[in-house]
Amino acid sequence: MHTTIRIALLVLIGLIPSGLYPQGAEKTPQNSSRSPVRLLPGYTIELGSGAEGQIGGSIKNKNGLAISFHSFDMYSKDAVTLVKQSDIAWRSQQIIGGRSLTMVCTRANDITITLGDGTNFGARIRTSQEMADLLLMAVTYDEKKGYPVASKDITVHGSNFSYPDQ
Repeated sequence: MHTTIRIALLVLIGLIPSGLYPQGAEKTPQNSSRSPVRLLPGYTIELGSGAEGQIGGSIKNKNGLAISFHSFDMYSKDAVTLVKQSDIAWRSQQIIGGRSLTMVCTRANDITITLGDGTNFGARIRTSQEMADLLLMAVTYDEKKGYPVASKDITVHGSNFSYPDQ
């Protein structure tokens, strides 16, 4: 499985410059909100905000994949460094769109991703498809602009969270 995951990561990194990574403005459909990640079909997101402006939440699908994420806070800026060395199966790092991405996989297939801005993603991966989904959503993270998402697919907790155009 580790070879498949590494191949998927290399393919993903090769595809992003060719247009997979979203660029430019998008139309926001009626009855929609915005998500800090571009959700893949079948996924929903729950968002919350902290007292210091950081956001976090979870991304889930009906098949059981649950991805947790949170933006920078003073206590956990670089979550990949918190993984015990003895638990690490592999570690990879890449620059994508000018932003660093560090990814660690444990022997139990727990994936931790830290983006250069201090945003962290984590999930227990069971299949290569789940790995692809995690990567495809994590690399789209954009806390400032966000992406259109149907209102039925997003739940927002806390009144501090909004995008500038809302």
